[in-house]
Amino acid sequence: MVLFALGVATFEAPMFKLLFDLFPAQIRCTGIALPWAVGLSLFSSPSPMLAQWLSGYYGWSGGVLCIALVSIAALFAIMIHTKLNRL
Repeated sequence: MVLFALGVATFEAPMFKLLFDLFPAQIRCTGIALPWAVGLSLFSSPSPMLAQWLSGYYGWSGGVLCIALVSIAALFAIMIHTKLNRL
């Protein structure tokens, strides 16, 4: 748990500073809270149901498949972001 907490802290500390700097003071609270809440409701809400379905259908390899798919999607997102910033 300590290693997990350290990993999360190294990601979230700069993320909140970035979010704070993205919006002017007049809309900062709404600009951060609204997309955060919508993203959580769209992607976090079905996660337990999806995890249950994957483990029931694929067994233990369902978790590995899910991690692999998310990793591949993140890799593609990083590649696209890097390519767009070079232009």
